[in-house]
Amino acid sequence: MTTSFIFIIFLLILGVLTVDRNNRNMFLHKESKLFNCKKMDDNNYKIVFCGEVYDFDKEKIAVYISKSKNTIKKEIDFIRKFVKEKNTAE
Repeated sequence: MTTSFIFIIFLLILGVLTVDRNNRNMFLHKESKLFNCKKMDDNNYKIVFCGEVYDFDKEKIAVYISKSKNTIKKEIDFIRKFVKEKNTAE
């Protein structure tokens, strides 16, 4: 069932990208309105998603990801400690 769901989502995304590409070709548009990723320089990326333009700085994202990993690791350690204490108390 999970494989079927993933396959259906894949087909849906592929269909939407195909329709977007064909519409751009038909109307002679050069840039994608659905999804496009362009590397501006070594650290900056420009991503177009559903017509909105987003600018990303690779260094800022790396810092955010590392902070998120640390937070998640602390929470998992807390949960493990809590479960271990509950199991030893019983």
